[in-house]
Amino acid sequence: MDSGYYAACTGLRTQTQALDVIANNLANLGSAGYRAQQTQFQSILAASHSGLLDPLNRAVNNFNVLGGTRLDFSNGNLQTTGNALDLALEGSGFFAVLSRAGIRYTRNGSFQQSSNGKLVAAQGDAVLGEQGPIALPGGRGQHQRRWHSLGGRRAGRKTQDC
Repeated sequence: MDSGYYAACTGLRTQTQALDVIANNLANLGSAGYRAQQTQFQSILAASHSGLLDPLNRAVNNFNVLGGTRLDFSNGNLQTTGNALDLALEGSGFFAVLSRAGIRYTRNGSFQQSSNGKLVAAQGDAVLGEQGPIALPGGRGQHQRRWHSLGGRRAGRKTQDC
């Protein structure tokens, strides 16, 4: 195949994948706890039949491809929601929730109290603490909180490193 044609096709495919990542980021812009994905490109050198490439062929046979994506864990904007059970994370932590498929991790801190007094995520999955699902004592709005201070700001208690 003509290397110029291959370079053009590879570039088109790479940029299409990058646009897919951007579209996903835009679609989830309003999702609570969503972390943007960032594309990472890498160059690959097309192999020659002899295994040796002269400088001209090396320049022509060098292609960019999407090497992968990574999550952006920089802090987003915090907003007051009026719900005492809504929580936010700073840094690269996750909330652990127990779904039907097992333990899952999320950054979405939009929580509510279930009818049986458990702290649950929007899908009804129980939010996990050190001892399992978190039970909220008392009626709605009467929650006991344990806070740790980080630099003068209140922060939740860290349960484990992920």
